[in-house]
Amino acid sequence: MKPIDLTMTARKLATGELGRPRQSDLRRSISSAYYSQLHCLAKTVADAMIGTNKNTRNNLAYKQIYRGLAHGQIRQNLRRQDAIKNFPPELQLFSRTFIEMQLKRNDADYDPDQLLYRSDVLKDIEYVENAINSFYKVKASERKGFAAYATSKPRR
Repeated sequence: MKPIDLTMTARKLATGELGRPRQSDLRRSISSAYYSQLHCLAKTVADAMIGTNKNTRNNLAYKQIYRGLAHGQIRQNLRRQDAIKNFPPELQLFSRTFIEMQLKRNDADYDPDQLLYRSDVLKDIEYVENAINSFYKVKASERKGFAAYATSKPRR
């Protein structure tokens, strides 16, 4: 799955088939937008650790790395501005967007009183698309370093 495909799904849910989209569609749209960034990190880490050819992507180790990311650990790491400021601006944007969208995804999934508006959700999707595009603009070695930092538990 391509991470950007999830933003396409998010946009489809947010625009609705006919008329105003349902709140459940807007909530799933926010969730899909967030998960597009998570998949971006997961793919980068798994590709770096296991490899990118079809045979390695189909093995158990690749899937373990891909699925083994801890959302909370990523959030904690990306909140550490002392470390994040050492990455290129494109990855700093990805970091900020990830944190914001993770919070919005939590609200969309767990706050029964939250009311979402299509215009806000579409802005969030565009924000995520920009962050993913920025992520892929930096050198692969920088993306891998960022993904490794974002997804690993720091030891002191």
